[in-house]
Amino acid sequence: MLLQNIGQFLKGTAFEWYTQIITSHSPPLHWDTFQTLFLQQFSSPLRLAQIEQEWNRSIQRPDESINEFLVRLRSLWSEHKPHETERDLVRHLFTKIRPELVPLIGVLSDPTLENFLERAREAELIDFSRSKQTTHIEKSNTTISATLHSSTSSHTSNPRQSHIICYKCNIPGHLA
Repeated sequence: MLLQNIGQFLKGTAFEWYTQIITSHSPPLHWDTFQTLFLQQFSSPLRLAQIEQEWNRSIQRPDESINEFLVRLRSLWSEHKPHETERDLVRHLFTKIRPELVPLIGVLSDPTLENFLERAREAELIDFSRSKQTTHIEKSNTTISATLHSSTSSHTSNPRQSHIICYKCNIPGHLA
C-alpha cells in the first residue's frame, strides 16, 4: 500500500520513472527494494562523493544536542550506508559525538539506539552540570581577583603613599 501511494509525492523524472517501474513485469513489492532501486536511479557519483565527504567530516558540534546530532547524522547514514544496521549506527555515534561524553556514556551492554540515546542524554546533563559548575567557579575566582586587585590598587593610589620615596632606591610610591 505504501508503494502504491508514493507516486503522489513524486514529480518530474522521478514520477515518470516510478510509473514505468510500477507498470513493468516485476515491480518492487517491498519498500527496501523500491528504496534501493530509487537510489540507484537518482544518485549521481558527485552526490555520493559529497555525502561521503560530509559523513567523514560529521562530528557533534559543541552547541549541538545529541538529538539534533542524531537527526543530522542519521540522514547521512541512511544515504551513505544504507545496508548497515542500527547497531552499526550506534558504533558510528560513539566515534562522532563530543569526546567528553564518551566516558560518561560508558560501555553499553545492549547497544541499541534507544539505550545509547538514554545514556547520551544523561551524559549531556552531567556534562552541562559540570560546565555550569566550572563557569560558576571561574566567575567566583574572577570576582575575588578583581576585589584583590582593587584593594591592592587602592593602596597604591593612596595620595599619601605616592609622596613616599624609598630610602633605598629613591623611587617614589613604595618603601623598601
